[in-house]
Amino acid sequence: MIDFSMFADCGILALKYRELLVFREEKQRQLLAHIRAEKSKNGLIPIFAPGAESISDELAKVEAFISGLEADSSEFSTLMGEFRSLRELADAIHRERRVVENAEHEYSAILAREVKSRKDLTLEQISELENVREAAIKRDRAKANSKEAELAERMQKAKEILGKY
Repeated sequence: MIDFSMFADCGILALKYRELLVFREEKQRQLLAHIRAEKSKNGLIPIFAPGAESISDELAKVEAFISGLEADSSEFSTLMGEFRSLRELADAIHRERRVVENAEHEYSAILAREVKSRKDLTLEQISELENVREAAIKRDRAKANSKEAELAERMQKAKEILGKY
């Protein structure tokens, strides 16, 4: 049995899983109801009555669907990682985006301030000033360390899984 309680957004998966388990149990009961005993020279042997094959086919389809749902649930769990909901994941994406935006804004502000106050220097010379270089390095580091793209991809894949059900 899969534990869906870890994530807030798994309600649809949990509901579908429970429905499938109940459906599988019903098909198993129906299949068992089709077993008949037949006499042979060695004693009684169980055989399936007519109609059991279609139930068996349905049972196989349900089993395959349950396996797929279990695999999707496992993938969803992996994608969510430390996040307990898609909202938490979206918040993390937003925080990552803000870190980069803030670093870019800081760089732009420092560059604009230096351009305004040092009219005697060219843009290339201003770019070589220590505070401008530090801001550029901070901006580049923020971009390089940003996990926004990875988190957004995880969010998209998690939504696709939930969208199947």
